[in-house]
Amino acid sequence: MRLSEFSRWLCRQKLDLAFFLTSSGNKVDKTVQWLTGIAVSDFACLLVGKSGKATTTFVKGLELENARLQKHTGTVKQTKRIWEDIEPVLKKTKRIGVNMDNLSFSEIRTLRRISKAKLVDVSEEVNRLRELKTTREIAYLKKACGEGDAIFKQVIKHWKTFKTELDVAAFIVTETYSRGLTSAFEPIVATGKHAAAPHYYPTKSKLLKGFCVIDFGVRYKGYCSDMTRTLYVGKPTKEERARYELCLASQKLGVKMSTTGTKSKDIDFAVRDALGKEAKNFNHGLGHQVGLDVHENPQRAINRRGDFSLEQGMAITIEPGIYEPGKYGIRIEDTLIVGRKPIILTKTTKQLITV
Repeated sequence: MRLSEFSRWLCRQKLDLAFFLTSSGNKVDKTVQWLTGIAVSDFACLLVGKSGKATTTFVKGLELENARLQKHTGTVKQTKRIWEDIEPVLKKTKRIGVNMDNLSFSEIRTLRRISKAKLVDVSEEVNRLRELKTTREIAYLKKACGEGDAIFKQVIKHWKTFKTELDVAAFIVTETYSRGLTSAFEPIVATGKHAAAPHYYPTKSKLLKGFCVIDFGVRYKGYCSDMTRTLYVGKPTKEERARYELCLASQKLGVKMSTTGTKSKDIDFAVRDALGKEAKNFNHGLGHQVGLDVHENPQRAINRRGDFSLEQGMAITIEPGIYEPGKYGIRIEDTLIVGRKPIILTKTTKQLITV
């Protein structure tokens, strides 16, 4: 929660308050939880005063008790008609900070209708502040990644009981919930030729021989883990092992380079150079930032267009892959914290596991 820091910024920008909605269509703005500690599954509206003390979160009746039970900052109020409830406050303001990244055109239009205030986009500042994780946030990320490691260990232990890709994915989800956690995203389990699709959705397809990409994450107190490991179903050939080791070496290089002051694009280019002729089969960005969202501040992802330097305390992933359509796919991903030396949070072995 970085409420005081954000409030000081509002003062410097001469903004009367900031306005956030947790839900805008299919986009959920996690800024409410980040600023106040309140996590809701449905809807919340946050008004942040420039003093930091006049902070009110409006939630629907179904979420009221849940919000009150959480350790949070500011006041929680129930709302039935949010625009009517906040209209008196908005009418008194001259400059309102809004997160344009997560508001729909309709919501912006409504804001303009009920208030004559100037709307100022605060998304860049919010994204900048969310990039640098506090000690508490890093602890939450570490816990999430540790739980992910434990779940993956159970996947390997129970592998012989699985018959389809969907069996594996369902096991991961069930194991996640049994630990009192939720999934950060739908697990990817892709065997054989299916692994050539980086964002493949598991089906009732039987487990195919060859490489098997498993990509999943869990949430702990809202913070996400993200890890990918590639197994081999059956016995790999010498050539297949060599291809895997090439991907692994490039991934380790990317992790090693993820230090304070290093430019994002330099890491991406170095990893592709390390892949040599296989670089043509690496068809996505190298990584992304992670926190309350599994993909945070996508405008500053770890890729060849990332003309920015990494900063201490950033949480990022490094995930190179090699994909040959119709044949196979390999991807290895870790979540780590940027520093003078990167701290890897996902501890599962990256040696090729055969099942």
